[in-house]
Amino acid sequence: MKSAAVVAKRSGLVAASVDRIATSAGITGGALYSHFPSKGEMFASLVAQEIESSMLTRLTRTGDLTKERLLVGLKQYLSTDHAANVEGGCPIPSLGADISRADVNVKQNFEAWLIELHHSWSETLGSPADAWAVIAQCTGALLLTRMLAGDETKQKVLGENYKSLASRLEGSFYKAEQLF
Repeated sequence: MKSAAVVAKRSGLVAASVDRIATSAGITGGALYSHFPSKGEMFASLVAQEIESSMLTRLTRTGDLTKERLLVGLKQYLSTDHAANVEGGCPIPSLGADISRADVNVKQNFEAWLIELHHSWSETLGSPADAWAVIAQCTGALLLTRMLAGDETKQKVLGENYKSLASRLEGSFYKAEQLF
């Protein structure tokens, strides 16, 4: 599954052939099909694995999520290191287009995870609308950053989005910066 995730996140599921995934895992295509009846089933398992191990899931399930902890997590999420780590970083920007074209089971599993994330962040922020906005802004900023070539522009996109989120969560960027 780790090999499949790397290949799919690097090139997209459509471009990732079963043979290519199997080769990267050091097995044959037949062996891969002995674990999964179809490429779609493999993708469903891959999405579930990637979402469960994502930074956003770890942040959400800390048990004592506060605005301050959320800001610390968003600072890590909106870092150039995380943006550059396509294979190991957040799967939403890498696999989002594939998820949108996937079967209903993949979409339902993703939706259940997203609702859990939203619920946790809504409680922390005291606002369902703010939770949706923060989720969309941080994942969108990461997606945009991964599409850019220039380091300076990447840093601006990440930094300015973090400032905006910090302002939303704490009332002032200066106050949020004192956490670091």
